[in-house]
Amino acid sequence: MWRVRRRYWNMLKAARIIQAYWRCYSCASRGLIKGHYRVVANQNRAKKATDEEKAEAAKKIQAWWRGIQVRQNLLQIALKAWIIQNWWQLMLVRRLEKRQQCALETYTEQEWAAVRLQSWVRMWCIHRCYWHVLNAARMIQSYWRWYICHRGFVRGFFRVTSSMLQTELEIVHGPEACKETQCTPLSIKE
Repeated sequence: MWRVRRRYWNMLKAARIIQAYWRCYSCASRGLIKGHYRVVANQNRAKKATDEEKAEAAKKIQAWWRGIQVRQNLLQIALKAWIIQNWWQLMLVRRLEKRQQCALETYTEQEWAAVRLQSWVRMWCIHRCYWHVLNAARMIQSYWRWYICHRGFVRGFFRVTSSMLQTELEIVHGPEACKETQCTPLSIKE
């Protein structure tokens, strides 16, 4: 786009130079400018411009000026179209990024939902297994307590020291337990 603009400015500059030279030439040919430009004020050499030639020259200048205006308008239209196209491409890119972000968020939500469901199912399985083991342990404990309560047993130990026999007996029969401790002195004859 800058090349088109630079070319336009170069052409405008050239047109201004041509206009300046044309004005100088036309004024010099009529003998209006003297000094820097050498003007021959010889009436024999100078042509008098007729009305038709003036009209033709005016048409050429007007056509040239219209061409400049048309090119300038086309340049402005091209610049505006370029701005609109850039804006539209930016909007398309933003829309695409927004869609991608939305798809990523949806995918992330679905993945987290799946992870949560899997963790809940694992927790439920482990909890269920724990309750099965707990119920089995309670059942074994209740049967063991029943068995212990309905069957008696004797447990004890003894210790012999140099002068004493120490015994401890625990008798369990049913729900009652009886504990007996006894210390018996030993009589050792020498």
